Amino acid sequence: MPELPSPWSSLFAFLVVSALVGIGILAAARLVGVRGRHESPLKRRTYECGEAPAGMAWMQFHARYYVVALLFVLFDVEGYTHAEIARELGIAENTSKAQLHRARGLLREVLHERP
Repeated sequence: MPELPSPWSSLFAFLVVSALVGIGILAAARLVGVRGRHESPLKRRTYECGEAPAGMAWMQFHARYYVVALLFVLFDVEGYTHAEIARELGIAENTSKAQLHRARGLLREVLHERP
């Protein structure tokens, strides 16, 4: 009775064939010279879902912004209590309540500004 090939040899053959196919495709594209004919200025523009970009894409935020966002997610999305949030973040429970109130107010302002 003939011996069956090792499962490792099948894996090795698969990896070798995959690598050869990938290298072959890259080599064929290089030989044929597949690339854009000219650089379009439209290619370098920022695209924001069909809207014209408003302002810079890179903005620095204060670290408090991230704490307020974290509190909002933990309380409103995850359902943690103020005491649990305060214990995990090492802050006072009243601080948690105040920052969550601020986060809700900022979210309300943002939602009302949108058309």
